[in-house]
Amino acid sequence: MEGRDPTNGNYTWQAVAAFENANDVQRKILMDNYARQDFFHVHEVKAVFKHLNIAKLYWKYEYESRRDINLEIEKSVEYPQTLFQLIMAAIIESSS
Repeated sequence: MEGRDPTNGNYTWQAVAAFENANDVQRKILMDNYARQDFFHVHEVKAVFKHLNIAKLYWKYEYESRRDINLEIEKSVEYPQTLFQLIMAAIIESSS
């Protein structure tokens, strides 16, 4: 979850979640400081991320997504479950 996105301006999951969950003041801080390279601006963005508990939101989202995908795999009768479980494990491993 510790990416460089506050400095390079990519619209990552973190950035989108922060904008969705921020109040007006926090949104203004994000707008004024996001994608700026110096320490102060990066610190301001990361402070908003921390206050909004973006890391916790991400891990909750990831857990729920994995759970939902696994439930869909388990319900599948047309396709081999083992194949999809292997694919899912490979995706998880490659993103770790």
